[in-house]
Amino acid sequence: MITLRTTFNDLLSKLQGLSLKQTGYWVDDLPEDIYENFFYDSNYEVVARDLDLDRHRWYEISTEVIKIHGSFLGIRQVTHMKNENDSVGDASFVYQFFEMREKTVTSYEKVPNAAE
Repeated sequence: MITLRTTFNDLLSKLQGLSLKQTGYWVDDLPEDIYENFFYDSNYEVVARDLDLDRHRWYEISTEVIKIHGSFLGIRQVTHMKNENDSVGDASFVYQFFEMREKTVTSYEKVPNAAE
């Protein structure tokens, strides 16, 4: 029996087996067979962007998280080039794919006083 978990594990295994150099946006750089088998009809959604920002001299790297097949997939990629004449392909970055989990953080803020 194929479950969502099995499908996600298969996807993750295939992605981690790649040495996929970034040339654009991650979904456009995927091999066609992986896109068609796992993403085409999956209704994946981006749930977070720009996590774990790492600044380099010429570019910035961060993690995007998508929800797909009932799990969370992290995609580490170049998200910003500091020189407008450069493209993400110039960074020679190889995508990193990994499983993520949702983490809820509680925060508090001051309630504004009506008199202020």
